[in-house]
Amino acid sequence: MFEMSDFLSLKDNNKKQQYSPVDTTVSPTSSSSDSNFLSEDENIIKRNTHKYKAKLYEYYRSWMNLSIRLRILTGISFVIILVNLFFFIINCISSTSSFGKHWFPFSHKKNKNNKIQLTLQNYKQFVSPIALLNATFLFNSINSFLKQKGADVFPVGVSFVPATIPKNTMVYHYGTGIPDSFEWLAMDVEFSLNFGSRSQLAKRGTALVNSNIQSRATSVSPEDGGYFPSTPDGDENAPPPLAKKDTLTGEAIDYCAAPPSGNNDRHNGPPNMNGPGKNGEPHTLMSFQLKHDLTKLLLLDGASASKSESTGEMDTQIVLYNQIRKQYPELPQEPAMHMQERDYADMICKWGEKYGLEGYIRVELGFEVILCDFKKHLDLVSNVSMNDVGDFFDLPAPVNISSATGWPINCTDGTLKLDELSSEQKEILELEDLRYNQLSTFESINSWEQVRIAGFSHDTGETRVDIDYRYLVTAINETELSKDNYAWRIIKEDSDDLEVKLFNKVDKIVQNKKNFNAEKSTNWQEKTEQIEFKFTPFIKNIQAALNDDELSIGEKAIKVTHFTYPIVKRYLTGKGTDATYANVTQEAVWEYTYPTSKLSTESDKLIFSSLTKVMEEVVAMIINVHKISLPIGNDYLKTGSRQTSLDTSEFEKLASQVNELVDNLNWITFGYDCSKKCGLNELCFTPSWGPSPVGWVPLKQGESRGGPGGGHFGNNNGELPIGFESDPATGFTRIKSEQECIGLEYFISKSLHK
Repeated sequence: MFEMSDFLSLKDNNKKQQYSPVDTTVSPTSSSSDSNFLSEDENIIKRNTHKYKAKLYEYYRSWMNLSIRLRILTGISFVIILVNLFFFIINCISSTSSFGKHWFPFSHKKNKNNKIQLTLQNYKQFVSPIALLNATFLFNSINSFLKQKGADVFPVGVSFVPATIPKNTMVYHYGTGIPDSFEWLAMDVEFSLNFGSRSQLAKRGTALVNSNIQSRATSVSPEDGGYFPSTPDGDENAPPPLAKKDTLTGEAIDYCAAPPSGNNDRHNGPPNMNGPGKNGEPHTLMSFQLKHDLTKLLLLDGASASKSESTGEMDTQIVLYNQIRKQYPELPQEPAMHMQERDYADMICKWGEKYGLEGYIRVELGFEVILCDFKKHLDLVSNVSMNDVGDFFDLPAPVNISSATGWPINCTDGTLKLDELSSEQKEILELEDLRYNQLSTFESINSWEQVRIAGFSHDTGETRVDIDYRYLVTAINETELSKDNYAWRIIKEDSDDLEVKLFNKVDKIVQNKKNFNAEKSTNWQEKTEQIEFKFTPFIKNIQAALNDDELSIGEKAIKVTHFTYPIVKRYLTGKGTDATYANVTQEAVWEYTYPTSKLSTESDKLIFSSLTKVMEEVVAMIINVHKISLPIGNDYLKTGSRQTSLDTSEFEKLASQVNELVDNLNWITFGYDCSKKCGLNELCFTPSWGPSPVGWVPLKQGESRGGPGGGHFGNNNGELPIGFESDPATGFTRIKSEQECIGLEYFISKSLHK
């Protein structure tokens, strides 16, 4: 290569040649002098050319000394750099010139809307038309996801919601050993603790007599995870429904005779949670911790663990179950199990295994995860054999009250003949009843804890589960749904097409998405909560003022303007005209609905459109009330007269318009609360559907409780448990809007059967 000194030397010589004055005088020595100068330049060039060739040869030798593999890798890298540079240049040309867009159209394959940044000025072009009712259905569904209270108030869910749970989350299971396949997990230890405490206490006195009757006349599955006692409302001292025939033998029951062989195995009443279970293993409370993030779960919204039969709370599971069996006939299909829920879980997990689905989430009184593979995802933290409360007291074994031990038993119905009891037997029975009732009160704390922690604490949300709204699948806006959520069904005689459509969407997402990621999704529930929290007091106060017959027109106008003024003031610039009010609506809607991530899926766009529609209706109502009320209020302030000479016909229509909007919105914050402050050990109780310490009540009146042995509902006198009311017009049992405070004393009293 050229040395710098050589280059400068050549440059200087060239300058001399170029700029030295031309001597036109012929000199005898001029020819010789020019010849010498050119010869020197040629020598420099020749010398530097040799150096350059030598350097090139040196580089060539170095290249050839490299291994073939290294030479190939270097060559590939060089080609990649050139290709990337080529496409970078093309992309620059195509994005900045019409020439590029014409000749390189392949660089514009993405949806143009995905490239556009949503703003206050352009967001309306991303809003799809949707009916107000469908918009409010989706609004309320999203607002209720992972909320105990929301799932109870809107019990029928029609959505499949992608969800994740982070690593190291603690979960719980009461059973016999670590399951080999799918099984239920509680998100709260109180849920498992109360489940495991059921029926542990050894029966004594009258409770023992009734238990013996029940064991002969009913059949309750001994499956690990069985059912509540089939006596009404879980009242173990109340006489159970009588049966004239043994359900095993079909023969008339002789309660004075020993039960037939095998009867105690088949007619064992509630399962003995404290005795041996599968493979002779004892029941224990197991605590687990997640080994890693669970990134592929489905949340089934609504009261999806209610064990309903003729209403729609479990329709989403039935859709999955039915369609998996139809569309995946190659999957093994086991004989039907005694718990239909286990059939659902078995089939859903078999289908999802190939695609990495880890399980699904439901709500009963507390949230539960049906995990498809325990050993793959969980580390055991603790395994506790829970002591029965009787083990803490030094008491003799329960007295055997039977005809074989001399007690007067009615051989027809199994009850005690109280008038034939001896004095000693009366004393024994009284003491046994006292022991049993008092020991029962200790278990009341478990019921109280489940209601308080597993239920009430999650009324505002289960924070350990995250949702990826981008891949939400819902029947809302796909089919006509009743205004009454209790009447929703997606399993109907004419629903085959809908079921296929919903399943195909879920199937596609489960197949194609490696995992869900809530961080890449807008938290739409956060938006619904902000909207409800902000606007509920304004809407309800406007409604109350407009419906207050004791106020004059002028007073009503002033009062409602109290609640329209802050909203209008926030957004209005200048005088209130149609144009400026339109700006108010646009800005208010955007402020409460703007997405934090791009609208990359149809689900996102549907949610955004629904929230926008709801907000447009709310703001439009506030502006309309403001525009109509302001002149009347102004006249009232000018004249001081409670009446006005202005036309009030439009104002008088406002009450019915606002009432209709409130009815359509149906926000959970419009009711479902206690009017009084609850005490220290009390909570404002929202009852739940399905098994509960308070009572097991189905939506449909007269329907038996779900599952084998399902019997009655309500209390022994036919009354519904606390928090429920009957709706004769529809045949539904409903949750009261005006709720009640309950505390530990309620559960203690319940256990004492007062």
